[in-house]
Amino acid sequence: MESESLILGIMIVALCLLVVLWPFLSTRRDSVARNGHLNGEMERLIAQRDAIYATIRDLDFDYRTGKLTDEDYRTQREAWVARGVDVLKALDTLQQAAEAAPAANGAAAGPVLEADLLDYDAQIESAVAARRRST
Repeated sequence: MESESLILGIMIVALCLLVVLWPFLSTRRDSVARNGHLNGEMERLIAQRDAIYATIRDLDFDYRTGKLTDEDYRTQREAWVARGVDVLKALDTLQQAAEAAPAANGAAAGPVLEADLLDYDAQIESAVAARRRST
């Protein structure tokens, strides 16, 4: 009975060590770290993009309700649109870098953004273009 307990204990300790040391033993730790950084940066930029879209939507609402003068509205909207363009450019650059990194390492390149996010971006961009044409 003692030998069975001892063997079971050794197996549990070995399993725990394997789980704890697995990230250090992995051969892909550099790519995982790089992709983790890229994904974190991508999430930050997506959050900024969404905040800018919300701000522009709020500006439009405030202008329609008469809370903003025409000059203030145009000035603020142009500034927020410029910020949005910068964020979208940074997102595109980061997406291209993330897609190129796995290909450079010989790994299969997977999509960085989900299809839903890309569809959402396309819908917003088409709505902004339509809005600009109407004004």
